[in-house]
Amino acid sequence: MNKLIFIGTGAGDSGMLKQNINTSSLYFEVNGLKFVLDPGPGTIVNAKKYNIDLTKINGLIVTHPHPDHYADANCLIDALRGKKSFLIAGKKCLEESNNYYPCINKFQQSIPEQTIAVEPGDKVKIGKVTFEAVKNNHLDCGLGIKINKIGYVGDGSLEGLEQYYQKMDLLIFNAYLPHNKKMPGIHTSVDEIIKFLKATKPKKAIIQHYSQEILNAGIEEQAKLIQEQSGIKTIAAKDGLVEKL
Repeated sequence: MNKLIFIGTGAGDSGMLKQNINTSSLYFEVNGLKFVLDPGPGTIVNAKKYNIDLTKINGLIVTHPHPDHYADANCLIDALRGKKSFLIAGKKCLEESNNYYPCINKFQQSIPEQTIAVEPGDKVKIGKVTFEAVKNNHLDCGLGIKINKIGYVGDGSLEGLEQYYQKMDLLIFNAYLPHNKKMPGIHTSVDEIIKFLKATKPKKAIIQHYSQEILNAGIEEQAKLIQEQSGIKTIAAKDGLVEKL
């Protein structure tokens, strides 16, 4: 069975320090591949709560070099010593730069059978799964990822990204700001998500990666508002949610 488990659903604000909810981390089983996307701090400990055996994963995806997206990556890579193992990461996660020293160190990069640095437009096919890196508006280092017909839009503004996510089976949004709140260009708002869903028309949407502000506003209420105004079924993910794909 193809499935997605939300190991965590929290963002990288003060909530990452408080750990009232687990920091965001997504575990996938798709067409025979098992992999983790953006393993924030606590991924290794929290996966055990949901009976996820991280020693069995085939791969790891890291979209950008912010700690709420990569903190457990170097440890998780120790699971990727077998054949057909892979690491797919944004180039700024793997290469030295002025602002981001490689968040995945050089030794760890050598462990998987394949370590692949990606930029928007790059496609990687592993088995029966196609991974495509997508343009993103989060500061100077973001990246979105499409996994077959599943879209993980990533952090940042959604402006101008509609063309890349047309008619997907599922869109996953990092919902940082509640209705009527804005942080231009840096984080995703509920109002942007409504507009985006009207333009892209996926079969379903899931929100996660919550800031303390959106938790205070009520994630169920925000998901209901998105669904009512967009016409797209929308789920507010919680830690441990299992979603069939």
